[in-house]
Amino acid sequence: MTAALAVGVGLTVAAYSLIHAVLLRPLPYREPGRLVRVWEVDSDRPGRRLLRDREVEVLAEAPAPFEGIASHVALELDLVPGPGATPVELVGAHVSVNLFKVLGAEAATGRTFRAEDGELTDVPPIVVSRRLVQSGLVSGRLGGPVEFEGASYRLIGTMPETFWFPDRRTSFWAPVLAVPHEQAGTESRATLSSAIARLSAGVSPGAAQAQANVRLSRPGDRPGRVRYRAEPHASLLAAPLRPALVALQAGSGLVLLLAGLNVGWLCAARGRRLQPTLARLRALGATTGQVLVTHLVAAAGVVAVAAPCAVLIARGLLQFSLTLESDVFSRTAAPAVTGHVTAVAFAATVLVGAASCLPVAFAAARAHGALHERARAVGGRWERPLMVLQAGLVFALSAQAVFVGLVLQSLVRTNVGFTKTDFLVLKMQPRGAGAVDASLQLARYKGLLEELDRRGVRAAAAGTFPFTRSDNRSTFEPRRSREHVRTMVRLRTVTSSYFQVTGTPATRGRLLADGDAGSHLVVVNDAFLAAVLPGKAELGRRVGQQYEWTVVGVVPPVRQHGVHEEAQAEAYVLFDDALALWPTLAPLAMRSVYVLAETTRGVAATLRIVRTAVADQMPEFTIRSAAPVADLIGNHLGRQRLAAAGAGAFAVVSLILAGLGLHALVSRGLALRGREIGVRMALGATVRRIALDSARPIGVVYATGVCLGTALLLGGLSAMRAVIVPPPGGRYPPWWAIAATSAAILFAAFATAGWRPIRTATRVDPADSLRAD
Repeated sequence: MTAALAVGVGLTVAAYSLIHAVLLRPLPYREPGRLVRVWEVDSDRPGRRLLRDREVEVLAEAPAPFEGIASHVALELDLVPGPGATPVELVGAHVSVNLFKVLGAEAATGRTFRAEDGELTDVPPIVVSRRLVQSGLVSGRLGGPVEFEGASYRLIGTMPETFWFPDRRTSFWAPVLAVPHEQAGTESRATLSSAIARLSAGVSPGAAQAQANVRLSRPGDRPGRVRYRAEPHASLLAAPLRPALVALQAGSGLVLLLAGLNVGWLCAARGRRLQPTLARLRALGATTGQVLVTHLVAAAGVVAVAAPCAVLIARGLLQFSLTLESDVFSRTAAPAVTGHVTAVAFAATVLVGAASCLPVAFAAARAHGALHERARAVGGRWERPLMVLQAGLVFALSAQAVFVGLVLQSLVRTNVGFTKTDFLVLKMQPRGAGAVDASLQLARYKGLLEELDRRGVRAAAAGTFPFTRSDNRSTFEPRRSREHVRTMVRLRTVTSSYFQVTGTPATRGRLLADGDAGSHLVVVNDAFLAAVLPGKAELGRRVGQQYEWTVVGVVPPVRQHGVHEEAQAEAYVLFDDALALWPTLAPLAMRSVYVLAETTRGVAATLRIVRTAVADQMPEFTIRSAAPVADLIGNHLGRQRLAAAGAGAFAVVSLILAGLGLHALVSRGLALRGREIGVRMALGATVRRIALDSARPIGVVYATGVCLGTALLLGGLSAMRAVIVPPPGGRYPPWWAIAATSAAILFAAFATAGWRPIRTATRVDPADSLRAD
């Protein structure tokens, strides 16, 4: 009883904690309901696009529907903690100087930005998070220097520990004009940025959106056309997780209901076992109140032990959920078992325990010497319908787990177009911040790959890699054709071994080889052909913009930023050709290179080999990060993995609870029929006949529960599909396959729970049974 109650309440409290952290806890800004995100949209192309700097300036002009509008751009820089220390890569943001004013956020120490902070200076100001100071990477002394990639910043303030924007990974903020272009890279001078605005008093998001579209209208726009949207900031943050969290809370509620039912049945079974003791107490003069107190004390002991266990279970589940959903929880305060959540856990445990145990306790206290007759009457009226309801709920939860598991497996299998996931992804960068000799570095990387191959580790190098922040694009168009429509294409610079390490197959033509260096050959995907060469011959065609490339092969698409990303036009070229044709971009491209190493010897052993080879061959380089590709993929399956983990946990717990409840119910029912079974066996009933008669009620409950569960499955498919979707081009598993699998799982649970009580009933000695009554 204690375990059933603790697990049921623990799951519910964990789900409630997630909802409280993501949906209910207020954002750390002043009047967050007045904050909106402003996007550019296009009815012809789905998705949201960033605003141009000029558009943000126009929206900020008075009179405006916004009290203020600010812009921000994501930024990654290497923090240098001290002389000779290894740089630490941090995520920050370039922001307009009025960002903190728009958000209504104040610094914990020092100050935020002023208007003059947007001017270019030799030592630009910077604001950091309190968490960064607590980590020891920054001293926190106001006016002190903060070193990023050879550039010095002046610390003017720290934000409170609870503050985060745009997500919890952001640890520093710099004015968008404060960092020279040559020091921070092209991102610091981006003409596109995200915009967040604070609505003027009394202005709704719809009214602000209408005014923005009028103010930014273009010649030729039809009246009333929506080109810009203003969407509530809080809703956008919660939207990705809302369906999954609601489904988790609903599933946890069902599990809690199952826990309550089974605790009640276990209490009834306990009362049946204590019937002789209670009868003796009554014979000695015990009153109904005294018997009731005996049951209530036992129930209170169960609640007292189950409540702290539920809190511990909820805490463990929350920590596990954080490992699954780093992307979403990076935008919220980390869920935790706070005092509020602990109070909810204790209250839920008391309520469920009371609702489960009190009816049984009152029935036992008032039954006197006829407890078994009263139990038989109650069981005949309520226990079978409740058991059918439980079987249907367990079936539905199992079906949900099977559905989510199959879709998740499909997502993992079709993740990024790779057929292999047994390799490490290591990001390498030079230690210093000086100029980069691209040709020399390419030669060094080739030497490193050869050294790893001699040590038994096949490896490859790539300029960008999926599920990382790296990306590179260029324009392509058909060559030697009258059509001069340029298309933006994702460009991937690789070594020839890239395709073998990742298992990327050629669907047509061939892959690139070492001998192709200098030949200007390119491998593309189907999206490239559809965008650049629609309706034309594929292989052998010449494409490009400033230079010509010859298409020699076609490969499957790669999902760069997520498993649900639509296929984008991609082109693979060798490092040698890319560096030769784009010499101005070569130094920037070679500052960060990804090395891919197969892990046939194990992850730890492969990582040691790579680190040793880098130390020997490229001592001036450092490995910035290293992770198995499966982990990179998993980090972008956060919501799906959270839903799958929740569905799996609910299904397993519900099966266990159903098994315990069924075992208690069958045991009690067969114990009440002990005399009947003994008489039948004395009259010649066979063991097989007794077993079949004892199992028939379980079979009726099972068949009825499967029918009810199938109805619940068909009714809930649309909600399940809103929580998790298949990969692009994939399909949902058929409902009949899910129903058949769930029926088999439920049958195994019922058979396991009922086998021992039925086996015990078939071994009843008729003489002992008759003497007992």
